[in-house]
Amino acid sequence: SGAQFLLTHQVLRHRSVLTSFEGTIIETEDRAIEQQSDSPIDAHILPEDLANLTYTSGTTGKPKGNMVTHRNILRTVKQSNYLTVHHEDTVMSISNYVFDAFMFDVFGALLNGAKLIVLPKDHILNMNELSGAIEKEKVSILMITTALFHLLIDMKKDSLKNVRKVLFGGERASVPHVVTALETVGKDKLVHMYGPSESTIFTTYYPVNHIEKQTLSIPIGKP
Repeated sequence: SGAQFLLTHQVLRHRSVLTSFEGTIIETEDRAIEQQSDSPIDAHILPEDLANLTYTSGTTGKPKGNMVTHRNILRTVKQSNYLTVHHEDTVMSISNYVFDAFMFDVFGALLNGAKLIVLPKDHILNMNELSGAIEKEKVSILMITTALFHLLIDMKKDSLKNVRKVLFGGERASVPHVVTALETVGKDKLVHMYGPSESTIFTTYYPVNHIEKQTLSIPIGKP
């Protein structure tokens, strides 16, 4: 990525990825950092400045680097038409940090003053742990991959009853699973999301409030 600085914890210094890093490594425990001013940095950042670098999954070939600007992130999580995040909300992140969906979790929560819960990987694939965390933390917004959404509906669908918004996407959704989810959580809670990494997380959305009996697929909606 061409990064010149890497911020990390002292206990992680031995990791191979860090020993091969050619830039400047800064440890959060460094006493020199603690002595610095905590006043806001006088940084002049423009909307088109680079904010993040993500990579595509490589399903159509070699993974490609995707340069995400500050504007890209803001249009996704601030004053959007598919979801409004309030400071009272609790957002649970169950996305790997290298995936673009992680940006929605982090920036969607923190830029709106909401609470962010980052669930450990071993809890995410355990439906008892995942459903328990959703209920215990009183999660109100959850972005979940379609595959994991299907699994959660099969095993612990009631854990989603009190979640204000469930956003799911990433692959073709099973109509029977979405029907079950709609019957479980009710209207105005399920949103089917679509978007390649190049578009910064989401391109279209479809609120799932009614499904006809003859429906063969869940629409991807509109921008």
